[in-house]
Parts: sequence; C-alpha cells; structure tokens
Amino acid sequence: MALAVGLNQAGGVDWSKFREESDVGDSYLLDAEDLALANFLVDLKKDRAVALLAGQHFGTKARYNHESYEAAWSPNSRFLVEVQSWKWHTASATLYALDGEGAVTGSIDLIPVATEQLRIVAGLDHKLSRQMFEERDYRVSLRQSAVDSTGRVTLHATAEVPISVEQPSVSLLIQFTAKARGKGKLSVENLVVRDAEE
Repeated sequence: MALAVGLNQAGGVDWSKFREESDVGDSYLLDAEDLALANFLVDLKKDRAVALLAGQHFGTKARYNHESYEAAWSPNSRFLVEVQSWKWHTASATLYALDGEGAVTGSIDLIPVATEQLRIVAGLDHKLSRQMFEERDYRVSLRQSAVDSTGRVTLHATAEVPISVEQPSVSLLIQFTAKARGKGKLSVENLVVRDAEE
C-alpha cells in the first residue's frame, strides 16, 4: 500500500505537465487550487486506488515551503495516520483502519479529538474558556504521529495563537486506542493526555 496524489476526475491525465526535475530525481507538483486534486490510498500489487483520503497534499515531496504531509503506518499495515499541515495549523488529520486487503473499514478525524483535549487543558492551566479559545483564534497543530498494530495512536498536539507572545500555548502528548464503532466510524477509547514536556 502507498499514498498518492492525483486528480479525482474521469479521463486520462498528462502527467508530464506536472513533472519537476531536481537533484534527487523527478517529482510531481499539482495546482493546490485545483478542485479535482485528491490524495489516494493505492494498492501497489493491484495497481489501483482503493480509497480517497481526506488530505489535499499537492505533490510527491513531503514538504513544500510551509506545507507538509506526514503518514504513519502501523507495523502490520492495518492502520494509517495521514496528517497535512501548514505553518500555523493542521488542515487535515485522519486515522484510517484497513482490512487485510487494504480497504478502509473505518476512520476518525483527529483534529476534533486533539482540539477538545487542548481546550480542556487551556481552561484548567490558563483559565481560558471555550469561547476565549475560539475568539483568540487558537490554531491546532499535530505532529510526530504514530500508530501501533492494535490501533493505539500517539499524537503531539499544540494549540497557539500565531505570532503572539501574550497568549499562552498548550502542548500535549495524546494517546488513545481506536475501536470500530460501525458504519465506517472509529471511536476513541483509553484516552491518556499529558503535558508534552513530561
């Protein structure tokens, strides 16, 4: 299994239009504004896309200026964490559960999971209400994600107001186990949250 960038449209694609030459070989860069831009989960043995993913990464490099794309696979390839981030926030972060053939059996958006924990800690440690958290434009970033073969996820999550030294920031290490909830959804169980500095 692999991740791929492409266009979610009928018909062929002239990939030569998107080729970039570099010192480390060719890469491909698509138009980030193209509405057909999509990220896919690809079965390399069957040479076909098996799932449309939530991310909107627009090239074959992991980083383009302030945009980055991160994938973490479980050792048994039954779970995948996909994270797309910009300079000040994470735009997309999803955990996928896969069956033995690589088909997606469930998923969960990780941003609301992390945001809720960051809001709680910001309230406890810095007396920030939910309303203050939103009004002050806190941005949530996820990084260094990992997932094991049982679906145990580890995320480093940060909430901060960009370019502000007055507003407090919160950094957490969040761990939980993802369990199938039915209808393609995953739930969060055995949640553990601690200060990222510990």
